Amino acid sequence: MRLSPRDDTFFELLAKAAANLDTAAGLLSSFVYEIDRREELAAAINDCEHIGDTITDDISRRLNTSFMTPFDHEDIFALAVGLDDVADLVDAGSDHVVLYELGELPKGIRRQVDIIVELAAITNEAMPRLRKVAELSDYWETVKARESDADHVHRRMLAKLFSGKYSALEVLKLKEVVDDLEDAINAFERVAKTVEAIAIKES
Repeated sequence: MRLSPRDDTFFELLAKAAANLDTAAGLLSSFVYEIDRREELAAAINDCEHIGDTITDDISRRLNTSFMTPFDHEDIFALAVGLDDVADLVDAGSDHVVLYELGELPKGIRRQVDIIVELAAITNEAMPRLRKVAELSDYWETVKARESDADHVHRRMLAKLFSGKYSALEVLKLKEVVDDLEDAINAFERVAKTVEAIAIKES
């Protein structure tokens, strides 16, 4: 018989981390199009990254002092780290755009950002439902499907970068941003797979 968790704070903190990601994704969406506001928006995204770090640190400290947790310690930690990884990579992508002084971004990058916004919204909706993890199959299946779409976008974007349309220096700069965003999308999928694995354990 499964014992009830003694500390539900982990649910609240993971939901808070997901909400923070949703905020960061919204800022990233504006960042892509509002070129004149990029430094301001990048700073706001960086603030979200710091908030994510704080939440992850809080979860880690609580895990070190909690005997009974809703799920296995390593699964809670994996969720926290996965959400934090997304925030780190979104921050890295926006920072690289600013540092490299990139102007209008290619359509492929804008599409990557659209997918990140979708995944952030899906994740933000799912994390508060972790108490009924078995009912989240719609969440992890949707994330997997969107990640597959993102892989297609990533391959197309790389092909375009190496098509000869861009200078060698532009390729290096844009590829770093493209890879940051692809890695962020992959991090969303890792979170979803962790949720799926928890559901299997709990069944």
